[in-house]
Amino acid sequence: MTSNSVFNFLNHIVCQIDGGFITLKNLSTPIIKKFIAYMVIGVTLCTSPMVMAAQSGENRLPLEPCHIVAVEELAECGTIKLPENHNDPDGKKIDIHVTVLPPSGGQPTKEPLYFLAGGPGQGASELGDLYSLILRTSRQGRKLVLIDQRGTGKSHPFHCPQSQNPLESGDIVAAACLKDAKHDPRFYTSDAFIKDIETIRAELGHEKISIMGISYGTRAGLLYAKAHADRVSALVLDSVAPPHIPAYLNDALYAENILNKTIDKCIETEECRSAFPTLKSDFAALLTNLKASPLDLRVLEGDGFTLTVDDTLFLTGFRGPLYAPPTARIIPFIIHEAHKGNFEPWLAITDFGNQETSGGIATGLFLSVQCAEEIPPLKQQEQNIAETKFPSAYISTLRDACSVWPTGEVPSDFNAPVKVTTPTLLLSGGLDPITPPALGEAAAQYLPNSIHLVADNVGHSVTGNGCSERLISEFLDHKDPARIEGECLNEISRPAFVIGRFGPNP
Repeated sequence: MTSNSVFNFLNHIVCQIDGGFITLKNLSTPIIKKFIAYMVIGVTLCTSPMVMAAQSGENRLPLEPCHIVAVEELAECGTIKLPENHNDPDGKKIDIHVTVLPPSGGQPTKEPLYFLAGGPGQGASELGDLYSLILRTSRQGRKLVLIDQRGTGKSHPFHCPQSQNPLESGDIVAAACLKDAKHDPRFYTSDAFIKDIETIRAELGHEKISIMGISYGTRAGLLYAKAHADRVSALVLDSVAPPHIPAYLNDALYAENILNKTIDKCIETEECRSAFPTLKSDFAALLTNLKASPLDLRVLEGDGFTLTVDDTLFLTGFRGPLYAPPTARIIPFIIHEAHKGNFEPWLAITDFGNQETSGGIATGLFLSVQCAEEIPPLKQQEQNIAETKFPSAYISTLRDACSVWPTGEVPSDFNAPVKVTTPTLLLSGGLDPITPPALGEAAAQYLPNSIHLVADNVGHSVTGNGCSERLISEFLDHKDPARIEGECLNEISRPAFVIGRFGPNP
């Protein structure tokens, strides 16, 4: 699930923190691993005439029975050929893959729920096993529709060849990706994805749908609702990335904030403070030493290479673990060991040097979306980027890559706030280092029929934690934000800190 290319590492930061479980076996079952790894990711009235009409609509997209690993219900899968360039309907066609999971109980009596994955670059079908379980209550009477975004999963995937150098410059990696690509990057944008969703909705005969998005999927969900508000009954947006705010404008500030919170929480906790009594001073000394004298680490996996670790790279390695408290809790131990000269825990959790190819993120799609949609507004607001000791993991690398990457067009109002009256449930994690609650609030300002709930002790992706699934299910049933009571999210506790080789004290 990992790669050596710098962009797969960035996507590892965005959506995956799997590397820590190579050595930390306390969370090792496949479902739990996938849930943690993809942290970086609405239907309504049961028997109204509208719903019955939606269920009786003509399905013009042929589906065949298919099996999803670890899912007991028999699903249906199909592909539809759509234009690579929507403005040239008679030109090149690409396959877009669709997976439809049946309701978890009974017949489909409610509108379908369309799940939009994160990244950008994740294939929704690859998350079928995870979300069929997490959304089991919400799937009562509902079909779950998983569309692999063009360029991801089984939809003409746009992967890039892996580099032997995990820190290779963005322009070199992008040029290598373009060399033999069978894709035109200009046509793999969010706008093209929105057009695909609408075509598939119509082909499946769904009059109205509800949408659930995680991370980048929240942006896609908002954009679809903006373009087709009459087709959307409800929105569930988890870890919100509104299109009117560049995702990476303050990413370093957000990450540094969560890192500081993690260290402060350790000091406030008796066992962690006792295990690491000089944590803050050790951390400061470690960064000072690495800045003055970068350390060469030999990474022996695969062909092996030398990794030069300075203060910037060391901090960058914490981005993945910060995405979820179950891995963020390891950071004090990592700092303690690195200060003593042992960088093995840091290498393990950052996943540097792993030679496997990532199947989770389609790097070409990631670049096509970000170069078209993130870099232009970011350039206009760079003077507002806050100064932090924490490096931005994205801006300089993306700028280099996008200097050679063909850029698609986006609608002129793409970066305008999305203003819709669709019933909307927004969820944010108080410990999210990339889409913090402030972004959820920014989106909610323009969504008058919404409620924004914050789970203080959760990181990136609230769904699957505590009572979140019950709240989602209730909301999808009644579509009334005012009836949602989210106090139960406060009952989610932060996991105990790892204070030694064998984890936390029992």
